[in-house]
Amino acid sequence: MRGELKFFAGVAIGVGIGLATDNLGLGIGIGIAIGAALSQTKKEKKSTKSDSSEEDVVIDLNQMNRRKRKAKSDVED
Repeated sequence: MRGELKFFAGVAIGVGIGLATDNLGLGIGIGIAIGAALSQTKKEKKSTKSDSSEEDVVIDLNQMNRRKRKAKSDVED
């Protein structure tokens, strides 16, 4: 519902511009563009919790390094 209100507000602004410039067609076109832009804007949600924390990544990298060293020592033996 709010997106539609923003769209029609943009169209109203465009009609006002069209009336002021004596070119209603151009004003309606500008209004549709403004209305579409206004209705498409959304608030970005900030994630407070990520899938993996920085500590998890460090632990995973350490485990990978240990596995590589173990595999390398197994090959040398």
